[in-house]
Amino acid sequence: MRLWLFAPLPVWILVLVLGVSLGGSGPAVAQDRNVAGRPAPSSLPPLTEIKDVLRLPPDEAARGYRVALRGVVTFVQVSTLDFFMQSGEHAVWVSSLGGARPARGDLVEVRGVTNAGVFAPDIHPDADGVTVVGQDSLPLPAAPEELAFANGEHDCRFIALSGVVRLVTRESLHVQVTMATSFGRVAVLIPTESGASLTNDLVGARVSARGVCAMRLNERGQMTGMRLYSQEAADLQVIAPARPVATLPWVSPARLLTYRAVADPSGRTRTKGVVTLRRGDGSFFIAGDGAAAFVRPTVPAEVNAGDEVEVIGFARADDEMTSIEDAILTRGPSGPRPFARTVPTATALASSVAGGELVRIETEVFRITQRERETILSARMEDGQGIVELRLTADEAQKLSPDIEVGSRVAFTGVKWPVVSAMLGDKWPLLLVDSARDVELLAGAPWLNRNRALLMVVVVALAGMGVALASRWRLAQKERVQAQLEAAVAERTADLEAASRRLGAFDAIRSRFVALANHELRSPLMVLRMRGELLGRDSSPTTRVHGTDIVRCADQITGIIDEFLEKPLDQGQPRIATDRVNLSDLARAAAARAEPMLRAKGQRMVLDGTVRGVPAWGDARLIGAVLDNLLSNASKFSASGTEVRVSVRQNEDESISSVSVIDHGPGISDADRAKLFRRGVILSARPTAGESSEGNGLALAHELAVAMAGRVICESTLGAGAEFRMELPGDAGPPKPWS
Repeated sequence: MRLWLFAPLPVWILVLVLGVSLGGSGPAVAQDRNVAGRPAPSSLPPLTEIKDVLRLPPDEAARGYRVALRGVVTFVQVSTLDFFMQSGEHAVWVSSLGGARPARGDLVEVRGVTNAGVFAPDIHPDADGVTVVGQDSLPLPAAPEELAFANGEHDCRFIALSGVVRLVTRESLHVQVTMATSFGRVAVLIPTESGASLTNDLVGARVSARGVCAMRLNERGQMTGMRLYSQEAADLQVIAPARPVATLPWVSPARLLTYRAVADPSGRTRTKGVVTLRRGDGSFFIAGDGAAAFVRPTVPAEVNAGDEVEVIGFARADDEMTSIEDAILTRGPSGPRPFARTVPTATALASSVAGGELVRIETEVFRITQRERETILSARMEDGQGIVELRLTADEAQKLSPDIEVGSRVAFTGVKWPVVSAMLGDKWPLLLVDSARDVELLAGAPWLNRNRALLMVVVVALAGMGVALASRWRLAQKERVQAQLEAAVAERTADLEAASRRLGAFDAIRSRFVALANHELRSPLMVLRMRGELLGRDSSPTTRVHGTDIVRCADQITGIIDEFLEKPLDQGQPRIATDRVNLSDLARAAAARAEPMLRAKGQRMVLDGTVRGVPAWGDARLIGAVLDNLLSNASKFSASGTEVRVSVRQNEDESISSVSVIDHGPGISDADRAKLFRRGVILSARPTAGESSEGNGLALAHELAVAMAGRVICESTLGAGAEFRMELPGDAGPPKPWS
């Protein structure tokens, strides 16, 4: 848990300087943090019991609750300013010293704030928050069987353990005594000065150690073991001394961990053998008396295959292999590597060869796996239920014969290492080799080996499947497209038939309407024309003028009826004449027709440029209709007493002839001008005498002008009237016939 207690001294000096410079601001910031719905820690009374601190969940401890604790110091790290304190059965770690520097056995009072800690909550004292108030005896060490090791409740407590010393090592800040206990391997750390008297003579001794328990954690914060912080060498008491090495009996590798009448109670053993293979981490294998063992020395061994060695260590065995751990060794003379036993099959290697034994096997390579740091050669067992692998470093793999490939017949010489197979659920053998010399090529792979034949079969099968799938896909696509086309044709045919039926019904309705309209419109028009003729023979000039206008209007309406009601349906659009007309005469005629309307509203008509004839191309009847519409519009939107001016012009090259109708009405805004010639659009300006306005007159006038290859344009200033100008082809020739 607290491995960084033994960080180098310069690091702790830096931590101390930073802690002093920040001073009280750190705890103040912590204790002022508040969480919605809960009071700030600074508003609560301080915690006075260590057990209350340990009950805090990590997120609560991190809020910085104030504490005022009292307890006895159980361990002080001499190279830092940290210590452990305990009260009753509960203990806590104080991460940095504030105020007095205590010693083990001091009774102290600590004021500060809580912190989440790495494993359990700990204390950050104030700048002067540690006070020595007296001396007290150390707590009675808790026995391991009394502690809850599963949940870490023994963390920071003063405990006692017993076990066999496996190793004594010295580092810059502490002496580490590694013990084998019923709870596994436990490292006892004693400050260097206090542990100067401890040597490897303790190895093999059964001892009792007391100190502060601290948990060892992995990167996920889970407990993986524990270590003991002891203040003095006297905290280790020898229960049974170690047996002198010279008195340990020799035991052959074949007899390790078997029954012996005389044995060292610590489990320490003494054996010898010949090195068969050395691994990269300094561990190695030995063979002797027909058996093998795997040796893990305390320091990496500088041995080679063929060296005779004497090994003293602690033996351990499992179902596959015998190991000697925490070993020290003495190197003897060098000789040839031991003879490798030949194993007939890979299956025999898996079933009848012990782990660590040096063997030779002839087999066929069925797979070669190249990784960044190693190359793996694999041979399949005869029953197909497992494989044997040989692994070479990348450098050694470069030395292999280039003829070794899948299907090659090879001989492997190496040490069997059992590996658990995640796929098969049992153990399958891995051969550890010393170098590329341990891989011998016996026969090259046939060109058409099993893998190549299988690959060819797979390729041909995949190609056939691809062709079949492509053919089926194309056929499906063709059928889908054909079905879509047929559906579209059927849908279109149904739409056309429905439209044809609707058109037939419409034609019947239109024919009945035309017949009715022809009869109903002509009858009143005949009466109206007869009355006009009678008025035209009256003695009063004014009456004769009105009668003449009535006859002319009746004839005009009759012409429209002839054009639109009696025209056969299959002749399309109505015919528009393309004649050379006198635009001046047509303008005067339109002005004369509009004169009574203007006079009735108190307006006057002014003609400009109508004396001389101005030629144009168009339909005289439609031109008259457009002018009537424009003059009616000018009168409708002009006030009484204003004038309406009609002006006829022709441009310099005589290509365009125009008639302008100019009024003095309210003008047209930019917003209205954008929708001026749209059907059914009523503009913002309103008629001055309440006349009706449906919003279709200007649109109709513009459409008629366009039909004669001309146009109607508007020029207006808001508040100053408007000019509507109809432009038609002039003397340049008749326009393109309308279609």
